[in-house]
Amino acid sequence: MKCNRSILRIAATLLLLAWMPAIGLAQPQRQKPSLQAARFIAYTPRSFSVVRGKVTPATAEGIRSDLLLMKPWFDGVLTYSTTNGMELVPRIARELGYREVLLGIWDPASRKELQKAFVEIARTEGIVSGVIVGNEGLYAKRYPPQAVLDAQAEIRRRFPGLPVSTSEPFFLMVQEEHRAFFASQAFLAPNIHPVFEHWFQPEHSKEAAEMVVSVVRKLQALYPGKTVLIHETGMPSGPDRLGYSPEGQLSFWKQLQDMLHGLSDIRPVFFEAFDAPWKPGVMAETFPGDHSPESFWGFWDARGVAKPVLHILSPDKR
Repeated sequence: MKCNRSILRIAATLLLLAWMPAIGLAQPQRQKPSLQAARFIAYTPRSFSVVRGKVTPATAEGIRSDLLLMKPWFDGVLTYSTTNGMELVPRIARELGYREVLLGIWDPASRKELQKAFVEIARTEGIVSGVIVGNEGLYAKRYPPQAVLDAQAEIRRRFPGLPVSTSEPFFLMVQEEHRAFFASQAFLAPNIHPVFEHWFQPEHSKEAAEMVVSVVRKLQALYPGKTVLIHETGMPSGPDRLGYSPEGQLSFWKQLQDMLHGLSDIRPVFFEAFDAPWKPGVMAETFPGDHSPESFWGFWDARGVAKPVLHILSPDKR
């Protein structure tokens, strides 16, 4: 989930202005790819929702239907939680022939969620290729850094060699006060959303894609040798009253794919599988502002109808 990033966004933008001229794109020495063998898509089941505080858990039938729909284009899945039915994703993905799952843990301080994660990692015989402990919780102050580190230490003890990380907005990763924390991660999993920058307009798809690549290059320079997996980036397909459109979403991803062509050290997780009409209501309970674009990040709409953006990807997962 996302919140209003306006406070820290200004500082991040000042940094980006210094990077933008170099976007052309100077290519430093390549890293060996890691956790990127599969084509990953960020996935929250359509059967899951939160409406006025009431959680409707994901169902096995709904997850299976979603994964079958996604499978011709994607062979890797990134999740956000191992509660409310979403702990079923790895085992169903394995049954359906997916290659990898990046398992998300929403609340690092939850013993219940951690225990469910441990069970699923052990049960699914290696399909879990990494664990991402928390998503934007430091930025939103849902938990402290130590909660992430403690959960990660326990995962390492139980599953030696399994890469673990956490996901936060990229601008936290460039701040000196957070460097040691992010340097301790097995890989970086930044959320890089041009749509939250002060200069962004929906028609700026090329500039948005350039920013994503530039940010990754900056992170690679700040954290030498550290794999950077783009955890989230994208363009909503709506609402049209704010200038968003399916064509604009397609343009952003096409521009980004063109820029990343042949660069083995940068590959994004595609964000995200399905539209989620319930998200703006959840955001509005905590943060002021218009969160209507949060409904429209999907490559498919909430009914499972493919959007034009899906056509930039060949269905052979190469």
